[in-house]
Amino acid sequence: MEAQNIPETAPKRKRGEGTGGRFFVLDRGQWETIWTVPTANRMNLALAYLVLLAGTGADHRMTKWSTNSISDHTGMRKDAARTAIGELLTAKLIERAPTWTATFPHHHITAGKAKAETEAEVIFLPVGLVTGLTGTDTSMLCRMRETGDPLLLRLLIDLYGAVTTDAPFAVALPMLRTFHDKGQAAEKVLGVGAHAVWEIADVDMMQSLKLDRARYQAKGEKEGFWDRVKLLEKVGATWREPWICSNSTEDADPIFPFTPDAMVRQWAQVAAEKLVKGSDDQRQWLMDQRNGMLVVLPDHHQMPAIQMLTRMRIEADTPGRRGAYGERMRIVSHWIEQYDRLAKEAAKGQFSNPLRTQPSKASEGGRPHQGDQGDQGLSRKSNQS
Repeated sequence: MEAQNIPETAPKRKRGEGTGGRFFVLDRGQWETIWTVPTANRMNLALAYLVLLAGTGADHRMTKWSTNSISDHTGMRKDAARTAIGELLTAKLIERAPTWTATFPHHHITAGKAKAETEAEVIFLPVGLVTGLTGTDTSMLCRMRETGDPLLLRLLIDLYGAVTTDAPFAVALPMLRTFHDKGQAAEKVLGVGAHAVWEIADVDMMQSLKLDRARYQAKGEKEGFWDRVKLLEKVGATWREPWICSNSTEDADPIFPFTPDAMVRQWAQVAAEKLVKGSDDQRQWLMDQRNGMLVVLPDHHQMPAIQMLTRMRIEADTPGRRGAYGERMRIVSHWIEQYDRLAKEAAKGQFSNPLRTQPSKASEGGRPHQGDQGDQGLSRKSNQS
């Protein structure tokens, strides 16, 4: 399944009008404060803050949303919403605007340490997380409140902060991944000229090396973190997308998406079949014994692996996300083109031209190298700038 997003054809709104645009910016320091200040109800406090922030305009500070908005988007009672706003005022996370009246209770979000949206100290969040996508669906914040688990909400927002602007637009592999841990991640079953056919083993292990799992576990819990990771999938907040990666480690580079809709998987299968068509009987027999997922890579390539990358179901429509989508499309087009070329050459008995694993450089109309980040140089930390 693909992530749901606000349709590209939706009419554009000016920042500061309506919901304040398609995304809003959360200061990481202020988010940490939410979890330390005194409160009667941590979930209500965090939800109220996120709703107020989603109602800001271009400055990400002035919000016209208040008690009614909190109640509408989370299902919270209005008296509970007023209590949460009072706690936010006491904690100095928000302050009354000069124009505040009982009829028009406008507030300012207190500025944190972050100076700009592009800094690593902010998290970019979709307004759809608060409002829902269609106006009739249950918003994700409302679903979080229905679970009654504030640590689940904390994990969800922190995962948004771990999204990189690389092509998968997913949580960084060291933070959270699913991979093959039992035995070899792939087996080289056939080599033909400059090409190798690999049978890829399915995933069997979830791992998180860089997340502080203690942040998402209540006292006395043993598997609280992993239970919450699974619950995020159940409520529809996250999903996992398979990618063929350069290897099975947490530092691997994603090569191409392996979902049926991306079409690369089907072309990889066709290329593998073309390599053995017309070959000697032994090669054909070897291929007939394989029922797993097949990919073709250059014969010199290290052992590849399939890894499941965690993606957010509702994505912030930021420039970073749009750039990642464009990069993804270039990668998909490149690999379809490469496998199509291989199949045509194999049909002619030509096997000496290796696949080109990297799409053309940006200057040639393709995606940039992994290291050429330019203005997106903070992509590993600034999650969707």
